[in-house]
Amino acid sequence: MDQLCQLLAQAASPDRASRDAADKGLAEFRRQPGFAPGLLQLVMNEQVPPELRQLGAIYFKNIVFKHWDARVIGGKRTYEITEADKAALRGVIIDALVFAPELIRTQLAVAFQAMIDTDNFVAEWPGIAQRVAAGLTATEERPLSGILIVIYTFANLFEFKAPSERGHFDPILKSWLVSLLGMMQHLLTMPAPESLLLQASILKIFYRAVGPTLTDLLEGELFGQWMQSFLACITLPVAQPADDDRDSWPDRPVWAAKKWAVCIVSQLFEKYGIPANEDHPEMKAIASYFQATWSVPCLEAMMSQLQAVATGEYIAPQFLAQIFTYIRIASTQSVTWKHIRPVAQQLVTGIIFPTVCHSQADDQLWTEDPYEYIRLKYDVEEDASCPNTCALSLLYELCEKRKTVFSTTMEFCYHVLQQQAAAPPEARNPRMKDGALYIVGEIGDLLLKTKYKTTVEDMLATFVFPEFQSPHGFLRARACRTMHRFAQKRFKNQELVVAALHGCLACMQDVDLPVRHEGGVALRYLMMQPIARTALEPALPAVMEGLLRLLSEAESDDINLVLQKLIEIFGEQLVPYSAQLCQQMAAAFLTMIDGFSGEGDRAMTAMGILETIDTLLDTFHKRPDLRETLEAQSVLPVVTVVLRDGSLDFFEDIMEIIVSCTFGHISNTMWEVLNLIHHCFTNEGGFDFFQEIAAVLYHYIRFGGDALLLHTRIQMVFDMCKKIWESDSAGEDAQWYAGKIMELLLLYYPGKIDEYQNAFVGLAITRLLGEGPQAIKTGSLRLMCRNIVIAALFYDPMKLLTTLESVATPGDETLTTKFLALWFMHIDQHTGLHNRKLSIDALCRLLSLPANQLPPSVLQAWTYILPAMLKLFSRLHQAYETARQDENDEFDVMVTGGFEDDDDAEFDYELGTMDDDDNADDTDMLAVAKAFGEGVPDDDDDDD
Repeated sequence: MDQLCQLLAQAASPDRASRDAADKGLAEFRRQPGFAPGLLQLVMNEQVPPELRQLGAIYFKNIVFKHWDARVIGGKRTYEITEADKAALRGVIIDALVFAPELIRTQLAVAFQAMIDTDNFVAEWPGIAQRVAAGLTATEERPLSGILIVIYTFANLFEFKAPSERGHFDPILKSWLVSLLGMMQHLLTMPAPESLLLQASILKIFYRAVGPTLTDLLEGELFGQWMQSFLACITLPVAQPADDDRDSWPDRPVWAAKKWAVCIVSQLFEKYGIPANEDHPEMKAIASYFQATWSVPCLEAMMSQLQAVATGEYIAPQFLAQIFTYIRIASTQSVTWKHIRPVAQQLVTGIIFPTVCHSQADDQLWTEDPYEYIRLKYDVEEDASCPNTCALSLLYELCEKRKTVFSTTMEFCYHVLQQQAAAPPEARNPRMKDGALYIVGEIGDLLLKTKYKTTVEDMLATFVFPEFQSPHGFLRARACRTMHRFAQKRFKNQELVVAALHGCLACMQDVDLPVRHEGGVALRYLMMQPIARTALEPALPAVMEGLLRLLSEAESDDINLVLQKLIEIFGEQLVPYSAQLCQQMAAAFLTMIDGFSGEGDRAMTAMGILETIDTLLDTFHKRPDLRETLEAQSVLPVVTVVLRDGSLDFFEDIMEIIVSCTFGHISNTMWEVLNLIHHCFTNEGGFDFFQEIAAVLYHYIRFGGDALLLHTRIQMVFDMCKKIWESDSAGEDAQWYAGKIMELLLLYYPGKIDEYQNAFVGLAITRLLGEGPQAIKTGSLRLMCRNIVIAALFYDPMKLLTTLESVATPGDETLTTKFLALWFMHIDQHTGLHNRKLSIDALCRLLSLPANQLPPSVLQAWTYILPAMLKLFSRLHQAYETARQDENDEFDVMVTGGFEDDDDAEFDYELGTMDDDDNADDTDMLAVAKAFGEGVPDDDDDDD
């Protein structure tokens, strides 16, 4: 243990050499039996310094997460913790979670999740119900918190399991819920923070446990007691925070408990409380019971909490957002709408309107962190927890379904706007105008379908356009936002469109980042107007420069969408600036991923930049001279960073760019990229993305010409296909694509790759005749194996027949006879244009050979050739028609062979009962491999 403590301390050293030495030492320790249980023992030892216990917990979490079960990464199987160590850890991890301090418990919880994700619940966790039940009898907060984490982890694991997989767990969960209900009822009488934390944990468990299968877990009386507990939690009184305490107030345990209680009743109402959504009589009865018994009391509890908004009291944002969600659901049901209708106007004007107005907190965020302001206000992923968005979703639902609410809302908003316009400047309230414009913009599509549509242009000119020059930044941003909500309207007064465009362009030069962002985003929608395109064209260079600068500043994917739209519309006009634009976007991408650690927003923006680069390249695909410049100056640096360093988050986007760059012509730059693809495939995890790689390889084959035949290039292609084909972990989908690449090489390079013909056929025949674990499971891969051999027959029929005849097989049948029998027996499965033409062409090559050169096995099958060809020709015209319909998806048609329907694409066979492999068990696979191995190029990497 002392040595382990020293290594952990050394791993945290600021000296790189010390850390590397510690990592090496820990890696050596890791594979020793007993290491993982010993590390957990160190973590739980209170005599060990806290910082080392924390480091040990992190290392333990990583070990379990990565090595609890063996994984295949890049075709290689990773180390796995021994079964003895696993059993030891299962015996102590529950107690460790119960008694560990909070910081350590967080790491152990992740490790525990990794354990049960993989384990068999029944076989490997016996007695878990009793162990947890005993833990629930604890009276102190710390052990109770630990045991609740255990229950939550199990509930989270089984949340979306099928009923057949939950069978053993549901009775255990039901017994736990009974105990948790009693604990919850007791805790509701205790207002201490520790009690509220436990309440929140119990509610989170209920949310995960009951959501999918209500009827199996709850009975009427038990359900009623839970509902009473939820209502009691929702209406818990909360003292108002001091002014200097408001920042930390949302994180108080009481708000977490109240939020989860509302989440639960909203989930129950939406999933199980609407009879019209249920077909099963039992579920319809539950829905009717919920509506009649609980929907209105829950609504009344929610409405009582909203009084805090009307009176200006504090209410936590996450709690308020969930209340709006419940009321939105309730507004759609007649039972609850009866209670909402009398207060609907007050709800809109007194609750929703103040919520969406620009607040003091918004002002502070605007000033201190404008980037975060953009993310919170304009990022759709933030919707679920944002009161503004949830309030407007409720309002939209009310306005769409209840016409009276729409009319009163519009009247209220127009009144506010007119009142603010009529007031002297010093008496105006810009926050109220912001709220009114916010609402008008969000229900704009409804407005354009009503009598108010004739007033829109006057409304924009009177109330929106002046705010482009507002002294308040949030109103300038709101003017842009409102304009883009109405940008696709057919304007009678076209000058308004031009004025709006100039206003948004001016806002792109604003001092405030959120204003610049909204000005840029509005362009995407204004460009839908022809007159706006005409007005924008002279300013294109400045606009593109401003957008690229904004992209770097705001890191917003919305700006990527604007750039893509500009490139689509003004592609030809942007030709003189294309090299500069592409370089700037590449530089922005490289800057963004420097030190990248997987952040969601930054990752989305970086991916958007790659999509924009791809859009630019696709626009100029008919300009090979220009494209080669873009490839060398901009594409290669980006591709190099991603493929060399294994930045797999961007792998698919990079492959799309390479597909664009390799269409029609392969430049010297893109031949360099082939080396990078092979490197990434071999060393950086690209093995797992072979389907994306295959699309690129297809272009290298189709457009590469004889340049691909340089030994190192075609050898790299073969290496990748062979590794996928022979891998136990690649999966048959990836192997199908590997087979397609081998088939295409034979078809595109007739007479030029003799040394690979036998290699390809050997791989196909060996797999086609495989048995047991090596047997093919899907008909599509079996068909692909046959196609490879058929392509080899087309490539050089005599060489193929000679090799097939040379393979010694038991019995009287030659390998030629076996293959021809498989082919003709399943000729009906060779559907689609490509598959039909391939078989027809190969059979024509066979028929063209002199009879005296044919082996007896072919002559014996001679009478089956013409019937097979007639079947292939029978629906050939339909295959041509299908191919014409799918011609826009060129690669998919090529690689799928133009399957006429899904049934033709997949033929599912049970293992060991394949009619086409009756004699497979008698075939000597070593003989097949040896015969076809002659002439296979050296593959040192594969030996390694």
